[in-house]
Amino acid sequence: MVNPDVVYTGNTTTVTGFGFDAFGDGQYIANITIGGILVAEDVTHEDLYSGVKVIVPSLPIDEHKVVVTTDTGVVGESTITILKTTTVVADPSSTLRASQVTITGSYFTAQDGVDVTVIIKNDTHIVYNSTAAGKALTLDVNGTFVDTYFVPANLALGEYIVNATDANGLTAETILNVVALDVDITTGKAYYWIGDTGGFVLISVAPAQGYVDIYDSNGMFIDQVVFDIETWVWNKALSAYTYPLGRTGFQIFNDFSNTNATDAPYTWAAVFDDADDYVFYDGAFPVYTRVSDDAGTSGNESPETGTSGGSGGGLTTDDVKDLINDALDGVTTGSKGDKGDKGDKGDSGSSGSSGSSGATGATGAKGETGPAGATGAKGDAGQDADTNSVISAIVIAVVALAVGAVAAFLAITMRRKIAN
Repeated sequence: MVNPDVVYTGNTTTVTGFGFDAFGDGQYIANITIGGILVAEDVTHEDLYSGVKVIVPSLPIDEHKVVVTTDTGVVGESTITILKTTTVVADPSSTLRASQVTITGSYFTAQDGVDVTVIIKNDTHIVYNSTAAGKALTLDVNGTFVDTYFVPANLALGEYIVNATDANGLTAETILNVVALDVDITTGKAYYWIGDTGGFVLISVAPAQGYVDIYDSNGMFIDQVVFDIETWVWNKALSAYTYPLGRTGFQIFNDFSNTNATDAPYTWAAVFDDADDYVFYDGAFPVYTRVSDDAGTSGNESPETGTSGGSGGGLTTDDVKDLINDALDGVTTGSKGDKGDKGDKGDSGSSGSSGSSGATGATGAKGETGPAGATGAKGDAGQDADTNSVISAIVIAVVALAVGAVAAFLAITMRRKIAN
């Protein structure tokens, strides 16, 4: 019997057995394996009967056999399930020379103070041994440890194996790549407008420290973006390291001389550290200036669309006041006197909004008789009814919906003015 039988590597479990005494004299010794790995040997009858504590070895996540074999040939089996297994991680997994790598181990022997050794090697020689380097690495109660390795500036480029093994034989390996710097750096957009915030997209074989300076079309320095080692993120889809775009922002300041960006683009120059050397990159990007015309219409000149967008024209405040005055004139000239025409609701003008209350002249009626015309207004000037009534209806509808109480206030004020 195994208890517990669902564990992590590095945990302790107890193996108990009986009935292994083939001759009935209790004279035997046994070995215990988990997943084929020896975890206890020379176990006596008494030990096995009372329970033998063993450490779960480094095995894959799966169900494994627990086998007890005596020297008399008696074999007993059980099973154990491993949910977490021994691992070692190098961060970053690809690095430049003259940089630091953090090595973290997990699910080793879950006992405080157990020794562990880290070795880094390639096919020909060992380049790092934590014990030989004088480091006394030990595990904590969770079976974890952390070590650091500084990659020499003259270390040969290539692939290295990182191995960690503790005093109880739990072990794990990973790969560390030592590479030469290679950064793909571009701006976040193909072009920018004056006043925009720009950014850079960076993809690299390894995290790198550096900076990029940005210059306007006159060659004047305008901003700098700094890149640090810690901010790079491993991108699994690209199998490379990327730098968060939001951490690369720079401001594009006003440059009145830059009226034609294709003739005078902004430029940038980047410098990255690579061991005892530097790697340089540079590039350029167009920046366009927003323009406006004399009619109050504004837009943007862009290489794709030419002049786009804008606003201007439309009704002024005085226009609105005049239309409201026209509407109020209809109210004060007896428009309610023709209340009998209310039955012609369907003929109350193209706006239809005042058909049910034609008596109020809400459509800007101004006529004395209030007959004909699309709005039932201006009987003596029916030829203007279609155009004026539509404009008046639109204005009144907007005032009623958008400013509610303000429209009422303006109406009262205008009545007083007319009365005076």
